[in-house]
Amino acid sequence: MLDHDPDTALLARIGRGDAAAARLLVAAKLPRILGLATRMLHDRAAAEDVAQDAFVRVWRTAAAWQPGAARFDTWLHTVVLNLCRDRLRRRPQMGREAADGGLPEMPDPAPDAESSLIEAERDRTVAIAIASLPERQRDAILLVHYQDLPGGGGGGRARRQHRGAGIFAGTGTAHVAHPAFLVAGGRRP
Repeated sequence: MLDHDPDTALLARIGRGDAAAARLLVAAKLPRILGLATRMLHDRAAAEDVAQDAFVRVWRTAAAWQPGAARFDTWLHTVVLNLCRDRLRRRPQMGREAADGGLPEMPDPAPDAESSLIEAERDRTVAIAIASLPERQRDAILLVHYQDLPGGGGGGRARRQHRGAGIFAGTGTAHVAHPAFLVAGGRRP
């Protein structure tokens, strides 16, 4: 049985056509959804389109939402992943090779130019390493390490789904490699 899903009440209101509830949900979920789509597509405008499509799907399906089958946040992230995959399939020249072309747009929090360049090179190397992974492993890394979704040790559905993909290793506990671990050639950073 799933823990209480904090979005259930908001979804019920959206299902009844409550536009204020929809605005609350978008305000709460948009930053993470937009971040995920931007990381996958390396194109802010395309990521905004994906986020809009995802929230339109929320609006259309909210009335039929059945709590307990999956957490809403998990479902929403899955919708975004699928929309991004669809866009990447439609532009194959921009698929995995996009990681070589640059990083997603983000504000520069670095205090100086040298720190910014070092961080950009590390991010580029991690993006290339993640892009070279099989799709399911890449998705797990994005969801667990960049979207902060659970997946580290609970063993639930994600572990069962991805075990065959080689994401989980070890002695009975689920592990998803840290992105820096991939860059270090499998050595702990």
